[in-house]
Amino acid sequence: RGQWTTSPAEPVLLELDSPILLEDELASITANADVVARRVPIGFDAAGGGAALRAALDELQSTAVAAARAGTRIVILSDRDLESGAAPIPALLAAVTVDAALRSARLRLATSFIVETGEIRDAHQTAALCAFGASAVVPYLLYATASELTGRDPRAVERCRKALEGGLRKILSKMGVCSFEAYSAARLFYAIGLDEGVGAQLGTLH
Repeated sequence: RGQWTTSPAEPVLLELDSPILLEDELASITANADVVARRVPIGFDAAGGGAALRAALDELQSTAVAAARAGTRIVILSDRDLESGAAPIPALLAAVTVDAALRSARLRLATSFIVETGEIRDAHQTAALCAFGASAVVPYLLYATASELTGRDPRAVERCRKALEGGLRKILSKMGVCSFEAYSAARLFYAIGLDEGVGAQLGTLH
């Protein structure tokens, strides 16, 4: 799904049919020679507690900005196959961190990011990630669970995607947003109950 368009005078443009990708679609993006994509793990030392998480977020910002400056056009934030002893950084926190870092470096328009995560279970989580900058998401654990529960029914994964797409459209319509382009990275959510230092550090949450 999706198509690439390019010309000598213009950068590569990847148009997706859906912001919710299947795993083989993500693989086709990373394998396409015209698309400069880089997978960045989003994990931190579980034994290190909050200090390790803060250090991992700082490193994530630096990695994303360095990748964008080196010509990467799609950063894939992934909590899949993390190293032993690593815990996943919350996907939304990782997305907000990268979005803020790229904006601060004035590289946001040149670089998109996709979130490959096992956290997504419903449309709200999908909508939140997209609202804070994700151009697309890959809910790989949801797909695996649906496939397992249906006895490997090949239609199960596509049904999961359609359910998330339907929920996302409903959220957009309730907010009065007519298109995904207008919704993506619009930051239409507010975080309630987090320490004020989180919002102050990232400059995006209120």
